[in-house]
Amino acid sequence: MVLTIYRYSPAALASPQAALVARAGALAEDVLRLEDRAARSRESAYAYMQKMNSSDMVDLFIRGDEVQFYVTLTLCYRVIPAPEGSPSRFSDDCLNAARMAIRAHMDCVRKIDVSSFTKAIYAHWNLLVTPFAPFFVIFCYVIETLSVEDMKMLKDFSASLALTRDSSEAMEKLYRLCQVMYDVLALYVETKSQGA
Repeated sequence: MVLTIYRYSPAALASPQAALVARAGALAEDVLRLEDRAARSRESAYAYMQKMNSSDMVDLFIRGDEVQFYVTLTLCYRVIPAPEGSPSRFSDDCLNAARMAIRAHMDCVRKIDVSSFTKAIYAHWNLLVTPFAPFFVIFCYVIETLSVEDMKMLKDFSASLALTRDSSEAMEKLYRLCQVMYDVLALYVETKSQGA
């Protein structure tokens, strides 16, 4: 998130693009190293939880850590442009991180007991604390490429937010925003597919 803020600061706007790309690449490498360590810690935690027969809620929050990792990685890679001649403005690394964030989120949603307070904690901690850039990256990618598979991913993501929309006014707004954006995207893709 610091990189995102820096990217749009006066200092960043005065910096050469190459410097920003180098910083983003270095930050992505740091994030990947931290995730490697975090993954080992999660494995230990999962093994311990199974022995202790702990609550699924703990598993949900550990998996939510993966969501945050992929969101952060998406933000880092977002600064790095796609190679020349790419059908998208996003690099493959950025698109893959965005897809993994949404997949990790969908895994978490499957674990949420909709009648419990854990849905509110999960939603606020993993979807509102940091910007959920993966949705917007994939949204733009679908506009560029009309990818049916990625469009379905966005549809499922938007639908998953319906489970948590009653958690707070902020979650209701996020749900409505994503749903409206998906509806507009579906209309756009339909129109483009018909050759209009």
